[in-house]
Amino acid sequence: MQEATLHLFGQARLEYRGNPVSLGKKSLAILYYLAIEGPTPRRKLARLLWNHNAALQNLRVELAKIRRVLGDPYWARGDDVLVLPARVRLEEDGEGLPLEGLENLEVPWDSWLGALRSRLFAAQPYGFLEDLPEPSLLIIEAPTGANVSTLIHRIAAARGLEIRKTTPQRQRALYLLQRDVDIEACLDCSGLLVYVRSHFGEDPKSLLTLRASYPPQRTRYVQYPRLSFEEARKRLSRMSFSEQARFFLATGGVESHFTEAVNAGRPYPRSLVASYHLEARRLSHPARSCLERLAIHPGPIGDWLVDAVDAEGHLDELIVRRWLKMSPEGLRFSDPVARRALAAGLPQDLKTRLHRRIAQAARNQGEGLAEAYHRISGGLPLEGTSLPKLDLWAELSLRAFRGQKPDHRHGLAPEPLEVGAEMLSPEPMARGPGTEIGHQGIWFIRDLHQSEPSQVHLEAFENEPVILRMRLNAYLENPLYIGLDGQSLPLELSAGHTRVHFAPVAGPYREGNILVLPLGNGDYWFELAPDLPITLQSRAAAGVIGVEMSFHRVASAPLARRSSAAKITGWTIGSDAKTPRESWHQS
Repeated sequence: MQEATLHLFGQARLEYRGNPVSLGKKSLAILYYLAIEGPTPRRKLARLLWNHNAALQNLRVELAKIRRVLGDPYWARGDDVLVLPARVRLEEDGEGLPLEGLENLEVPWDSWLGALRSRLFAAQPYGFLEDLPEPSLLIIEAPTGANVSTLIHRIAAARGLEIRKTTPQRQRALYLLQRDVDIEACLDCSGLLVYVRSHFGEDPKSLLTLRASYPPQRTRYVQYPRLSFEEARKRLSRMSFSEQARFFLATGGVESHFTEAVNAGRPYPRSLVASYHLEARRLSHPARSCLERLAIHPGPIGDWLVDAVDAEGHLDELIVRRWLKMSPEGLRFSDPVARRALAAGLPQDLKTRLHRRIAQAARNQGEGLAEAYHRISGGLPLEGTSLPKLDLWAELSLRAFRGQKPDHRHGLAPEPLEVGAEMLSPEPMARGPGTEIGHQGIWFIRDLHQSEPSQVHLEAFENEPVILRMRLNAYLENPLYIGLDGQSLPLELSAGHTRVHFAPVAGPYREGNILVLPLGNGDYWFELAPDLPITLQSRAAAGVIGVEMSFHRVASAPLARRSSAAKITGWTIGSDAKTPRESWHQS
């Protein structure tokens, strides 16, 4: 057999030269999983599709069936990791439900299939149209400078509608509403009414009247769809992780801005900066000047900062026009991309003068970290900076940033771990904003408007200790991330009563039941006691943190000595009724 094709959308099937190949559902499921998720350990596939004691034996039977159909000896008995045969490809274009017909195989499989379908539907720029009746009113809130025309054409194509900019009529079409809306015509039309509004400014009277008059069950308000971080990474494959994250945060995942940034080779292309400065021209001149001065500060806007840039008299206008908003931490920019774009567009001499002015105001207020940040940005030395008392991880991060050597009295050396076969990972459950579960792991996309933590929870392994491998990629935007008070923790691993804090520190530290480890790009290994559920969370002020996780059995000592595998070092996390809440112990 030559090249065969799996179809992602519609009825699940393997085709050869346009004809379906006879394969059972579980054999198809194996091929689809390998095609979508990549190389996979046997045990993980077995538990996904059978979830009982004879799972590996059943998997071997299905692999034999696939080998007979493909006519080639794939997957030798000793291969622990399975890969998709080279002659099978995945066709990602098509219509219908993804992997239709492969439901109700096993609970773990159905959970994965549901998550896959959610990811695929979320990636469709017109996925919000699934159950939208006609006629209906669709209000799209678009970021400044976004290419809304492309989205409109996709919506029209998905619904089979012609685009018209005329007064709505009874003829079925997509009517793109202008600022002056004919309310009577809108109430007596067919098709889809689309109104595009900016993130900033107040709703015009015509839109308010239309919303008040149109049936609520036929009104849909949606945010302009943005790229996921994984989608953005594919276009920046030659860049380092830090540069990938920097470009993504700078453009907010808005496709038009992101594309121009990639083409220009810099995160703040002229069109992005110009579009936000042009949008700000709708404000009064004094309010716009205050907004640009506030944009210099990458954190909550305290009263001391408002006084420093003389913005008190213009806050009402900036809040009503939705440039600023209140949060539990204080006043913030409603759109972090706007803050960066406005700051990037200021002349360098003016930025330097503002940094120095704000540094002095922060010093007068006792805001030590803000003073340090603005001193550095304004080209001033750090001497004389007054720093507040910080939590352990924050103090260590600042110490590392200033080049001070770690205090080895609290240091902790890793220990040897005996790593066995890889196990099926629990399905991660996302909680909170900014959490993205993708093909390549878990991503915490953090920005300054997020006050809630980004979180992922995984169920415990019952009655069995396991070894957890965490592969980290991390980018934090601010060197001292303003507001560093113990609340902006970049990454925390919670297992039972113990905590591991990952922060930009110089070396491992331990204090009580808290272990502080350097937040860098690389692997960490932990041996977890049985029955420990795991929670990962990020409260980073601004940054992107990626986590790949795998779970392994704890190998017996004789087996570990006979193995030729590389030696692994890590940390042991214990938790049981006899272990004090504050304790960390080594085997």
